[in-house]
Amino acid sequence: MIAGGVEAPGPARLPEKGGWWSRRGSRGREDRTWDKRMRELVGLDVLALDDFAMRRLTAAQAGDLYELVSERRGRSLIITSSRAPGDWYPLFANPVVAGSSLERLISTSHQVVMNGPGCRPNKRPRGSATKDEKVLIR
Repeated sequence: MIAGGVEAPGPARLPEKGGWWSRRGSRGREDRTWDKRMRELVGLDVLALDDFAMRRLTAAQAGDLYELVSERRGRSLIITSSRAPGDWYPLFANPVVAGSSLERLISTSHQVVMNGPGCRPNKRPRGSATKDEKVLIR
């Protein structure tokens, strides 16, 4: 199966928005589906989290991330983020959970840094880019 352009030998999942999986966790606790959802995410050979670290994580979201990363040890996890990994730490309310989660992610990762303007500002209607983005678009 192919997930986000990566050939995977078994079950894989196309990218999930970082905010989506964390919001799903809070709803999953309400209707008691989160344990099933977590087992599903842990069991995939390849999982991609898109737009990771867009905003602060609640304590519950940080705990879910720690559990996901810990349980997926040895399995492929693709993370895309507009922030550098060093900028992820302040997004956690608890520095111990941040350190433990990110240590597991970063210490075993291969990082691909892509510099330059993104494609999203070019897809907006003319005149809607911010002042900083207008500098990047030129």
